[in-house]
Amino acid sequence: MDLPMSKPRFLGTPANVRPAERATVLEPLAQALAAAQAVLLAGLNIKQPEYLRDRYQRLAAILDMLEDPGWVLPPADRQRILNVLSGFALASAEAGMDHVTLMELASRELRHDLDAYHAYCRLRIAAAQRQSPHAADRADWLAERRDALQLRMRQLRERDHDSSGGTWRRWRSLLNL
Repeated sequence: MDLPMSKPRFLGTPANVRPAERATVLEPLAQALAAAQAVLLAGLNIKQPEYLRDRYQRLAAILDMLEDPGWVLPPADRQRILNVLSGFALASAEAGMDHVTLMELASRELRHDLDAYHAYCRLRIAAAQRQSPHAADRADWLAERRDALQLRMRQLRERDHDSSGGTWRRWRSLLNL
C-alpha cells in the first residue's frame, strides 16, 4: 500500500494535489504518523524492559529521520519510510504486542536507513565540534557525507532485496509463514 506522497511539514504539501483534495489525500499519512508518534509517547511514559526501550528508541529514530531538516530524504525514500509506518495506523491503540512487533519489523526493514542516519548524526556532531572558520565548508562537507551515506543505504537495501528474493519472501520469513 503506497500512502500519498508528502513532504516534511516545513516543506509544505505535494504540488500535484489540489487544495480541495489535500485533506483527503494527506489523511492516511497523518494517521500513520500520528499513530506512530502516539505509540512512541505511550511507550516512553511507562517503565519498560531494556529490549522494549531499544525498540522505542528505534521508532524515535525513524520518526526523527522524517523530521530532520538536515537529513534531506528523496521522495522515494521518504515514501518507503511512511509505508512502513502505515502499519501503526492499522493496529489498535491498546495493541501493545502488536506495536512491539511493528516496531521490530519496521526497524528490520529500515535497518540500513537507521544505520546511515545514525552515522550522519555522528558526523554532524563531529562537524559542529570542528574549529573551521568557514561554516559553509562544514555544511558542504556534511551535505557530501549525507549524500554518500544515503547512496550507500540504497545500495545495501537493493543488495539485500535482491539476495532475499524480494519483499514478500523476506516478510514471510520474518513472520514464519
